[in-house]
Amino acid sequence: MGFMPEPKELEADIEKAAQVADGLAEAVGRGPRHATMAARRLSDEDLTLGLAFLARVMEIAAMSSRALADVERERQRAGARLRLN
Repeated sequence: MGFMPEPKELEADIEKAAQVADGLAEAVGRGPRHATMAARRLSDEDLTLGLAFLARVMEIAAMSSRALADVERERQRAGARLRLN
């Protein structure tokens, strides 16, 4: 085995990371103390997978937010040009 996990292992890690994030999301719905208690029950591996998963989600959300803001500005400028004509 090289540096990259085998596809089956990677798939299992992704599934496990999503389960960790899902469990924490449920705990967050009950309040910050519940989220912290749920996080304390995680194994070291689950913590690492959960953090990696959430970092990726945040990266995607940031890129999506920028793209949406760019398009909104473009449309506002286009609308302003139409009103000026």
